[in-house]
Amino acid sequence: MFDPVTRLYLIAAVVTFLAFIVAYSLFISRKIKSYEDYNVAGRNVPVFPLVLTIMGTAIGGSTVLGFTASGYTLGIGRSGRSCPPT
Repeated sequence: MFDPVTRLYLIAAVVTFLAFIVAYSLFISRKIKSYEDYNVAGRNVPVFPLVLTIMGTAIGGSTVLGFTASGYTLGIGRSGRSCPPT
C-alpha cells in the first residue's frame, strides 16, 4: 500500500509518539500519592493532558462511528468481491 520510505516514516512517527506518551505518563505518575489522587487526578489537571484526553475521545469515537457506517453501507465482512448468486 505504501512505498518503503513512506512506511519507514509512518513506523518512526508511531514509535516516536508511543515513546512520548509513555515518557509523559511516567513523568505525571510521580505526582500520584494515593488512590484519591489517581481517581480524581488530585483535582488539578494541566491543560495539555486534558487536551490529549479530549482529542483521544473524539478520534476514538469518530473511528468507531466511521467503521460502523462503513459496515452498514458496504456490508459486514465485505471483501470487495461479488457474492455468488444463491
